[in-house]
Amino acid sequence: MQKRRLRLPSPALVVSLIALFVALGGTTYAATGLARNSVGTKQLKRNAVTRAKIAGNAITSAKVKNNSLTGADILESSLSKVPSAASAETATTAATATNANELGGIAASGYQQRVTGTCPIAIDAIGSTGSVSCENLVFAESVTPLVPLGNTTFVNATCPAGDTLVGGGGGFVVPATSTSPPEWVDSATIGASGPGDAAGNPFEGGFGTPAQSWHVGGTTPVIGSELEAYAVCAS
Repeated sequence: MQKRRLRLPSPALVVSLIALFVALGGTTYAATGLARNSVGTKQLKRNAVTRAKIAGNAITSAKVKNNSLTGADILESSLSKVPSAASAETATTAATATNANELGGIAASGYQQRVTGTCPIAIDAIGSTGSVSCENLVFAESVTPLVPLGNTTFVNATCPAGDTLVGGGGGFVVPATSTSPPEWVDSATIGASGPGDAAGNPFEGGFGTPAQSWHVGGTTPVIGSELEAYAVCAS
């Protein structure tokens, strides 16, 4: 019986089979033969790791580059209030602040607000809001009856109660008539002229406090003159 001879595979078939086995073996190694922690940045394609591939709360502060986050990256409404702050360099507005109500440890009520008013004569009082009340000048007059020639007399002009004496004066006057105005008697002798209390006592050395009247006394050289005193008062 004639033996059948086996044909040897051709070189091309051998090369094809070797390539097939290598390919199959490499695929199996890639799928099952990767060692733990063997994949690094070189094995990853650019932009291969997307947001969906990152687990929630997986990125910690240590993994964020310092000074890399900006205001646009922060949702301000998610931030809570700062519990406390020792100081702040600048602040455009502040609804409340512990030290905003004090200056040098003194409450705002301890300072006088800016004065906003003016007075033609003098300021009587300043209000808490800076407003002012003004003093008004009034004149108090007192006249003696006609003084005989050569007689000495005196008179006191007293400010109304509550007003403050700011000045005064007086002298002998020849009263007005239907044909002539009143005239000062310049030749008269004024022996006393000065401030006093409501009773006319001299305001000197603390006596007669407070000053509220103006006292005038003297001797007239003219028949038919009278002595007048004037008190200038601030009300």
